[in-house]
Formats: sequence, C-alpha cells, structure tokens
Amino acid sequence: MTVRHEKMRIAGELVDGDTGNNIEVFNPYNGEVVGTVPRASRAQRP
Repeated sequence: MTVRHEKMRIAGELVDGDTGNNIEVFNPYNGEVVGTVPRASRAQRP
C-alpha cells in the first residue's frame, strides 16, 4: 500500500505546517498507516 502525504488547506490554499511535524493517519480496520498530514502551528490555526 502506498502512504499518501497530503498538505493542509488554509483559506483554500494548500500549505505545509509551520512546525515541520506530521500527523500519521491510520486505517481503523487494520491499524496500518495510510497517510500523513502536516501539524499546524498555533499561528496557522483559526
């Protein structure tokens, strides 16, 4: 299985997180990592 590495959307634009860290996204059925998303900094949060 291919792990997807996504960006987050802020105001409709695809951006990376300012923290440099990622959050793993797991398949709830088997616990496998299926992707990652960037972790937002406090400045990026609404």
